[in-house]
Amino acid sequence: MSISLKKIQRVNPLNRKENKWYLTQVSKGYVNTDQICQDILELSSLSPGDVKSVLENLNTVIQKRLDAGYSVRLDKLGSFRAGVTSVGADKPEDLSVRNIKQVKLIFTPAPQLKESLAKTKLEIKD
Repeated sequence: MSISLKKIQRVNPLNRKENKWYLTQVSKGYVNTDQICQDILELSSLSPGDVKSVLENLNTVIQKRLDAGYSVRLDKLGSFRAGVTSVGADKPEDLSVRNIKQVKLIFTPAPQLKESLAKTKLEIKD
């Protein structure tokens, strides 16, 4: 298995007047929940319904914990946490929820996952 890369020309962010060539990933598409369930089935003795139920419940539990203000760490996968982007104020008393521009989900991969990806074969498609 490998990650395919292609060559593209973009504006240089350090000098907007010039273009540079960059490598970018060529996506092979998306893998959906059913496909992930099938992959897990091949590695376990669980039924298809059990695997799908666990994945759906995992999503629900992660949302519940994030909504309660926790970060969620899944060993060998990574951690999920909520983050906010806000508009600054001159004085602390001027801050309110209205200063929040965006609430986002932040995923930080576990070291094992990062190491695995770092070892992935890369190939440039012409």
